[in-house]
Amino acid sequence: MQPQAKQLPPSQAHATPAQPKMAVQASRAVLSAEQLLQLQAELLGRKRFNEAATALAQQLASSLKCDRASIGWQEKNGMNIVAASYVAEVHIRQETARLIAAAMEEAAEQGIRLVHPEPDNSKPHILLAHDELARRQGYSICTVPLAYDGRIVGALTMERRDREFTPAEASHIERVGAMLAPSLTLKYENSLSLWRRFYTGLKSGFDHLLKTDTPARKPVAIGIASAFVLLAAVLLVPVSYHVSAPAQLEGAIQRVLTAPADGYLHQVHVRPGDRVTAGQVLAELADQDMQVELRGLEAELAQHQNALISAQAHGDRAEYSVSQGRAEAARARLELLQQQIERSQLRAPFDGVVIKGDLTQSIGTPVERGAELITLAPSTGYRVMIEAEESEVADLKTGQTGRLILAALPSQALPVQIERITPLASTEAGRHFFAVYATLEGRQPALRPGMQGFAKIEVDKRPLLVNWASRLLNWSRIQLWSWGA
Repeated sequence: MQPQAKQLPPSQAHATPAQPKMAVQASRAVLSAEQLLQLQAELLGRKRFNEAATALAQQLASSLKCDRASIGWQEKNGMNIVAASYVAEVHIRQETARLIAAAMEEAAEQGIRLVHPEPDNSKPHILLAHDELARRQGYSICTVPLAYDGRIVGALTMERRDREFTPAEASHIERVGAMLAPSLTLKYENSLSLWRRFYTGLKSGFDHLLKTDTPARKPVAIGIASAFVLLAAVLLVPVSYHVSAPAQLEGAIQRVLTAPADGYLHQVHVRPGDRVTAGQVLAELADQDMQVELRGLEAELAQHQNALISAQAHGDRAEYSVSQGRAEAARARLELLQQQIERSQLRAPFDGVVIKGDLTQSIGTPVERGAELITLAPSTGYRVMIEAEESEVADLKTGQTGRLILAALPSQALPVQIERITPLASTEAGRHFFAVYATLEGRQPALRPGMQGFAKIEVDKRPLLVNWASRLLNWSRIQLWSWGA
């Protein structure tokens, strides 16, 4: 008896010898889950976008059994080739890069994957750029657009010579591109500068809002147009232009009380901030030595007067003349000393406020003649010293009006008028400015000399855009001149 033939399963009974070979080839062109994870790790493990794209192109070409893999990214001027397998640096000026970029743009404009040559029984598509690339390079080509957030961000082009791309392989490449597009987009956005990232996100948000039929589309469009109109009105409509600068309140008259002679400080009756009246004693110098000298001069004067009387009684004219001269000299020294004793008491020349000179901690210390001790300012009558920047002092003229706001009285705007502009600049605390003096109109009982704030002097009316442009132009001229241009 002949042995019965072994029955095969239905799935194997109808298999042909060509089927295992085709299955092996198809499996080689399909990435496994492990390989896809390796691609993601390779992509996310690179710091820079170009390095990540190049590494991804190398892996795709090797894993999908292709001769070349190219990745393009959508820029303002079109599709830009950012990476290609087995190429260290891609130049868009190269002929090959230009042809690949044209093929990518062709697929991106149609929004579908393109395969050249097209499989049988497939819908016809526009493949002019792919035909040109295949004719020049001799490759079979598969290009898939890379989409993210509803927009095409790039494209992936695979090329090989040994065989054509089957529909299954093209679909698999499309799925791989769809999976890698978000990671590539994230890597690209992270490589942008902060300003470009903000601009791109803002533009993308507005484009998405304006291109979709949402209920908020019309109000947003109206709001944007209104904002542009308002901005144009603010920049182009003439408004009041003013010069703003720090300011300080000063007394219209300031009197400095100095030491009348060398001596010692004996008593102090006021401090800065105290109000004083005319004739009030503010400070006293020690006068003990002058009092002793005064008694000696009084005795000497009495002696000369007695000698004068004696000479007159005896009729001695010569003695009378000598005694009379000595008595006059003693009387003059006595009057001078009395004046010095009187001046040792520093008295207020007018009603006012002590603005400088805290001598309470200096009692008993020696002072020299002419040393400044106390500074007074009147209670009424003030002037404003404005520290104008040298770049703005040319806009100021005498007679211009403005407003002053003091730090102690922020709710009150005091009117001022420019009275005088000093022709020389001053430097203080690292600042370079011109002192501009203005009169304060009106009276305020709460004002004190030394108060500080800001003054705004009205110059003319001009658009904000013109004002900013002129400042920028002046700054540019100075910088170019300093650089020798």
